[in-house]
Amino acid sequence: MRLHKGRPPRERSSTLSLSSASTTTSTSAPEKEHPGRDSKTDVLKAIVPHIPNLLLKSTTHFLSLTPQSHYWDLRTTLTVELLRSYLARTIDGFQTVESIQSLTMRTQKIEPHTWKVDVQIPVGSADGELAERIVETAVEELGDVGIRQHVPKVGARSLTGEWVGNRKVALGEGRDEAAERRRENLSEEGNLCDPVTHRSIARKVAKTTKGRVFLPRYRLSPQKPFPAALIDALISYLYLLYPPPGALHCPVPASKIIFAGDSSGGGLSFALLQLLLHLNHTPEPASGGRGEGFRLASSQGGFSIPWRSSQRPIPLPGGIVGVSTWVDVSRCFGEVLLPNGSRGSEEECKGWDYLPAPTDYRGRRYPPSPAWPENPGRTHFYAPDELISHPLVSPISAESWHGSPPIWMCIGDECMRDSNLFFTHRLLASNACVRFLKFTAMPHCFQIVIPHLDLSKKCIANMGEFIDAIFTNGSVKVGQTRINPKWGSEEVVPDDELSLGGLKLEDVAGLMKKEIDIWKQHAWKVKETKEVPGL
Repeated sequence: MRLHKGRPPRERSSTLSLSSASTTTSTSAPEKEHPGRDSKTDVLKAIVPHIPNLLLKSTTHFLSLTPQSHYWDLRTTLTVELLRSYLARTIDGFQTVESIQSLTMRTQKIEPHTWKVDVQIPVGSADGELAERIVETAVEELGDVGIRQHVPKVGARSLTGEWVGNRKVALGEGRDEAAERRRENLSEEGNLCDPVTHRSIARKVAKTTKGRVFLPRYRLSPQKPFPAALIDALISYLYLLYPPPGALHCPVPASKIIFAGDSSGGGLSFALLQLLLHLNHTPEPASGGRGEGFRLASSQGGFSIPWRSSQRPIPLPGGIVGVSTWVDVSRCFGEVLLPNGSRGSEEECKGWDYLPAPTDYRGRRYPPSPAWPENPGRTHFYAPDELISHPLVSPISAESWHGSPPIWMCIGDECMRDSNLFFTHRLLASNACVRFLKFTAMPHCFQIVIPHLDLSKKCIANMGEFIDAIFTNGSVKVGQTRINPKWGSEEVVPDDELSLGGLKLEDVAGLMKKEIDIWKQHAWKVKETKEVPGL
């Protein structure tokens, strides 16, 4: 990796973006290549099978035959339908996990005005072992008795990442953007389902807040399941707080750091926050066992660890941002009748979303491969079944968020809507400072997949306003707002809607257990079917 030494990142503020990445994405980046005719041909091949369906959807849109046609423009309709059709093909049982991963690892050029610098995050063996032990101990203390035996040994290693910001290149006489990039040692390529998938939105956030965004390249499942991503997220946070010699940035105060992520990246952001809350609220983790030589001490200023040869506190960040956050890995709000009389959003919102519902891919079949062998030992990609309901895997199950920094969240009328509504209810019950936006008729992560919408731009601007208020010690607006794109109206989301009609935490725990059991039953049926001769 090449380091840019000519113009170090600004020290004003940072956003640690734990951006969403498909859980079926490889952790290693492919060889970089210049996109050309082959890549265009691949894109064409990927789109051609969907053309008949896209023509049908175009017709129904123009004839206003669907509810979506009253809220979406044609471009939105086709984008959602193409994503829905593509994702349906990835769970058809004919592709290995690796083949699906290869489809997401494409090269692309950096967008104009994007400033990017690649960096390495060195992790020594002692520090890596300590980070792993911290997470393992927290999993044990926040879970049931004996839960630690189910935590995979994933280790810790050095990471890579990239700084992203907005850079306006003034093209004058004798200057061009390519020359600017060569002088700054900035690569012109990247890989999809890598930090570059969120480089565009990171640049927009950086431009709005006049700061910069750090995108860590954390390990992904199924090759490296939980707690690998959480360990890497913790190391990335410590890297910002306590950079090693030769780093491109000076120490960034925790108050000037915001965790941000969408979908699974949002879930990881809240898992990291829950970890930090637990560490700072616990007098001293249990000692003994592997790594006994490390003293996990609690100082007067909060929890601290021996990191890079010095005792270091691990304070809370200045804030957290979650977009269409995956806070319930089990996705239990599906085939259930809620206290408010409605069906769970995993089924009710299928028409507004492109994500497959749990009922679409329970018992999914992937041809055996190194990433997902015949007997992988779990039914979910991200974590062992015994850990799915753990608060560091599914933050919705956390008992308390007391002491959290300011939080900004948004959700659409998507499959994960109800889990985000209830999660917001839990945050407010812990007296957290929350700004929550509910967008009517919008799909999962619409700000990223449908960036041309005025509503998407409005949402990003609102997020930027929140971040800027934290960075400048301004006043952070709070409240729960529903935004209707058809009428342009805004109204308060009532508490009863957030709690889904009075649902309790123990009720959600029961729904999660039921959903996990259903996944196991489907997995056993698939296994038995394969073992019966002739079937």
